Amino acid sequence: MPDKTVKVDEAVHQRLEELKLKYGVETFNQVLRHELGIISGPNVNELSAFLHEDLKNTVEAAIDTIRQIDDFEERVTEDRSREVLEFINPSSNRLIASIRFDENSFQINYRAQNGEMKNCGRGWYSSTSEEPQYGRISNVSTNTDPEEVIEQAETKVTGAYRRWSSD
Repeated sequence: MPDKTVKVDEAVHQRLEELKLKYGVETFNQVLRHELGIISGPNVNELSAFLHEDLKNTVEAAIDTIRQIDDFEERVTEDRSREVLEFINPSSNRLIASIRFDENSFQINYRAQNGEMKNCGRGWYSSTSEEPQYGRISNVSTNTDPEEVIEQAETKVTGAYRRWSSD
């Protein structure tokens, strides 16, 4: 899609600059997507609205578990047209964990020992499958229990918090 130009006065431009910081984004387009409600806020019901009910329950439990680790700053960004719920340590301003959502799946990531974001749990459902599938890393199968995904997320995000929360 071609770029569009929107003319704004200095006060609006300044406010858009401020909102870039608030949302942790780089462009005015991203700011407007937040302000216009195109990107969800950190509302789990909105982020998981399209998920199969079992996946929705599992990701909600994982989010509750992550929220118990610390009082993270939460924000929603976009990655390849998918909404991503980010958990940032407010004192170090580091991304500790994230959960990427789309209509059929969720993917939980944590900041690993080497500083890179790595997978630690996911859920997936397709209309051609009988039931949702889960995985602790990248692959999914019917052999992985949803509780294992939640436990793995707790273990990895707790470790990431301990490692990356200091300044």
